[in-house]
Amino acid sequence: MSESLSFAIISTQRSWGGGEEQARQLAGGLRQRGHKCLIVAVGGCPFAERMESDGFPIVGLSSGGPAPWRIVQLRRMLHRARAQAVYFNDARAVTLGGLAAWRLAGAVTVAARRTAFPLRSPARYQWLCDRLFCVSRYAAELCAQAGFPRDRLAVVHDGVDPDRVKSGDRGRGRATLGL
Repeated sequence: MSESLSFAIISTQRSWGGGEEQARQLAGGLRQRGHKCLIVAVGGCPFAERMESDGFPIVGLSSGGPAPWRIVQLRRMLHRARAQAVYFNDARAVTLGGLAAWRLAGAVTVAARRTAFPLRSPARYQWLCDRLFCVSRYAAELCAQAGFPRDRLAVVHDGVDPDRVKSGDRGRGRATLGL
């Protein structure tokens, strides 16, 4: 195996959704490959609780906007963790984490874009993200049309853990979907 890398995954969501499940799978995959993964999340939220129960180190964020003291605090934590890659799981994480990781020596910043809506602040993504991972070609095209450089976009389709669906009831699932 190659050298172990140090990752930080930042989520500012207070509820659990598909994006949080994808971040959970990402962290699990990174750990399985021997990499370190620090989770930065709103304290007491479902994402922080599930990641902690999965055995990941957690840094709790207080809820609220990107106040200067929160940015400084997060920057110090990223520096101490020697984060080599910082992953922003949502739009607020781009602002908070992006400002904290800005010009942090050796850190690559990546954001996830799972929605098919135009970027509201393309400049924020351009300045704070080295790469933008979009869930579909359509989402990537919308980001490019908003002004995000195409050479920094990548389509990374979300997936499911096959072990979770092995024991599923195929007939019930098809009936639920009307298939």
